[in-house]
Amino acid sequence: LNPFAARLKSATTTTVTTAAFPQRPDIYCGISERQVDEIQIHVIGWRRLTPLASLLNQLEKANYDGWDIPVPLYIHLDGGAHPAVKEFGENVSWAHGEKHIDIREDNVGLREMWLSSLGDAAKAAGDNTLMLMFEDDTSVSSIYFQWIL
Repeated sequence: LNPFAARLKSATTTTVTTAAFPQRPDIYCGISERQVDEIQIHVIGWRRLTPLASLLNQLEKANYDGWDIPVPLYIHLDGGAHPAVKEFGENVSWAHGEKHIDIREDNVGLREMWLSSLGDAAKAAGDNTLMLMFEDDTSVSSIYFQWIL
């Protein structure tokens, strides 16, 4: 038996002891434990039409059962966005609430889009608003929303 196989064998036969951890309600941040008045979806995009369209399609088709308040969609496009991306963002439908589009004139880059666009949105949102942020190359499950409820 070579040394690597011996270590592998001993690693696979090691017994792991686990302990029950007490619940810490003071650090739990689940939505069921907090007052949430609104949930907003924010998407940042720039030049990638296909991934943006895919993400927005996934978000549109997701299961929002269990939340009776409209869920607004905010699309933030950096300056220099491809014209097809701008047109798509302006024309995409959103059945779950209002749709807002923020198109920058100047290209500020991804970091600044996060800090300024989403920072401004956070300042405008209420104290009990949950903001979900996605970049245009993100994919979501059809039940992603259920995990936050």
